[in-house]
Amino acid sequence: MTEYRGHRGRYFWGVLIVIIGVLFLLDRMQIIGFWDVASKCWPLLLVLIGLSTLFGSRFKNFLAGSLLLILGILFEMSELGILKDGVWHYIWPVAIILFGLWMILRPSIRRGFHPGTAAISEDELDISIIFNGLKRRVSSQAFRGGRISTVMGGVNLDLSGAKISGDRITIEISAVMGGVGLKVPKNWKLIIEASPVMGGIEDRTAQLHDDQTVATLLIRASTVMGGVEITN
Repeated sequence: MTEYRGHRGRYFWGVLIVIIGVLFLLDRMQIIGFWDVASKCWPLLLVLIGLSTLFGSRFKNFLAGSLLLILGILFEMSELGILKDGVWHYIWPVAIILFGLWMILRPSIRRGFHPGTAAISEDELDISIIFNGLKRRVSSQAFRGGRISTVMGGVNLDLSGAKISGDRITIEISAVMGGVGLKVPKNWKLIIEASPVMGGIEDRTAQLHDDQTVATLLIRASTVMGGVEITN
């Protein structure tokens, strides 16, 4: 049996729809022109997505959220005529600065894991992938969950041989213009808390009765133009 929760995504889209409705109302009242405002303020959507990614992940997805936030701000400044040289003139310096800050604040892959190995034996995941891909098996017999983050990349993990420490663990996933695939044991119950923005989370696992499960996996997933797929 899988439980699905999507509170943060619901709040994000709810606020966005309310804003659009207010703009349409002001347009009908001839106070503002909706399309005039939309053509100038569309980058604010990137700002909202960036803020949603930062706060939804409690700032654990710093790189992805900050990149979207700054892109939105730069595009908005360009639309308002503040930037004279165009957005792309500033993108690379900003991206390099953010990447440097991310490397300082958080290592790409938890110490002890070597990319050349076929299996991950560590008990806790801390994986971040940018413009790359990772495919591994998790062989830990005292698995405690962890974090997976991908920006324009892909992560594919096979957890079918893992055993958890205790009866419940949590995996936090962030996918920005990328994808994450998980294969879990057949007797694990899933609880999914999802916050998708122009992305999706797909549960392809077989449904189980409560008496058939030996462990519970809570997945907190945040996607921005990305996807998460779970199979067993």
